[in-house]
Amino acid sequence: MSYAVISSSARVFLQGRSILAAGIVVTAVVALSATRLEAQTAVNGQIAYVASGPSTIPFGPPTQTDIWVMNADGSNPRNLTNTSEVDEFTPAWSPDGTRIAYISDAFTQTLSVMNADGSNQTPIATGATFPTWNPAGTEIAYVRGRDGLPVNIVIRTLATGAERDVTGPVDFGNGVFIDVDELEPSWSPAGDRIAFTSVRPETMLNPVTGEPEVAAQYEIITVNVDGTDERVVSRGDPGSDRAQFLEEDRSPSWSPDGRLVVFMSQSQAQGCCGPWQLWAVGDDGTGATNLTNDDTFNDLYPTWSPDGTLILFTRVDGGGSNLYTMPAPTAPVPAAALGARMAVALDAPALTAASGPATPLTFDGNAQDGVWAPAPPPGPAGFTLTVTIQARPGADGSVVSLPRGIVCGSDCSESYDDGSYVVLFAVAKRGTRFTGWSGACHGALPVCVVKMDQARTAVASFRRR
Repeated sequence: MSYAVISSSARVFLQGRSILAAGIVVTAVVALSATRLEAQTAVNGQIAYVASGPSTIPFGPPTQTDIWVMNADGSNPRNLTNTSEVDEFTPAWSPDGTRIAYISDAFTQTLSVMNADGSNQTPIATGATFPTWNPAGTEIAYVRGRDGLPVNIVIRTLATGAERDVTGPVDFGNGVFIDVDELEPSWSPAGDRIAFTSVRPETMLNPVTGEPEVAAQYEIITVNVDGTDERVVSRGDPGSDRAQFLEEDRSPSWSPDGRLVVFMSQSQAQGCCGPWQLWAVGDDGTGATNLTNDDTFNDLYPTWSPDGTLILFTRVDGGGSNLYTMPAPTAPVPAAALGARMAVALDAPALTAASGPATPLTFDGNAQDGVWAPAPPPGPAGFTLTVTIQARPGADGSVVSLPRGIVCGSDCSESYDDGSYVVLFAVAKRGTRFTGWSGACHGALPVCVVKMDQARTAVASFRRR
């Protein structure tokens, strides 16, 4: 058994999110669209990100990183941590937008939590990085270091401090288990799965001989929160270039409806290393689609806007690193939910990449690793939408909403502005099928649009397959 060399660039991610900027062509800055910026400001929350400043860390580098926040249009940037002797990085908003988890590093990486205005900075756990919250805001998953050994993903219950492992040694075939790094966890909106990055074996075509051989590279993987039912989702559809060659895949982020995962990918087809580009894939591993597909710069660390319409990411060119947004991809209703006859009639693609230019939010070459806060809560003139799940014995399903707010079973009620529209997505777990809506929703399709002109209740029904 032979293994391809894993790119050395992978290791830079263990200490924050280092920028990979060498030898990249300078590109023209895309002009801002005032109309679009006004729209995204209205519906999406603030953006937390990382920027560098002068360092006073003894025997350290000349710069260090702080956690900043700005408005959704890039205005009013504010330094929340503002330290010269500590690095702070990898911010993660709590689901209610009131707190930010992050890593502080003064020779020891420490998971910390602060209020959204930077106050009450509180250490939680040492030897940690890459935090992500569960939808209820009661637990944080993160990567825990172990004195030079491969790092694993653990979940910490904030109220008790109790920890449990999600990942461990991996079966590389023939009963050989290897403990490898698991990195960059991202908790699904439904709260049942975690996406992360790790090395897994795969079959590839040798770029010189064209013959298949067993190799290994970083992939995007999803797993249940108890560590079961692991799925590699970034290998590509059978027969595609992605399925036949190596790519290094990093930094996954779930769409707000949980149906897509966006990530960054670096082609290894002709040896290391191509530019980093943004891709998206269905949560079942189908329909992998290149969203940026431009080899003149590196596009890194994608995350979704709360309303699901935009992707926020870091673009690195000869002028440094800046935060950009671009239109988000969309996924149609799965063929299984449509029924075979309707799916053939629609002939819909597995994933559609949205078109439109990338829009810069920062211009000083000193911003990276941005992440959206949840959308601001609706005003007092709204109406309450309540979701009820009816599941027969042995069945299990959930419902999520756009705009974000409902993740039912854990959060089944939310207030929305008068006259607004809410899209509900019924998500059947494995071994379960969605059987239909009642109440404010009707029909057997797993997607429903509700107009909030009064208080409404929607009922989603599930049964075993």
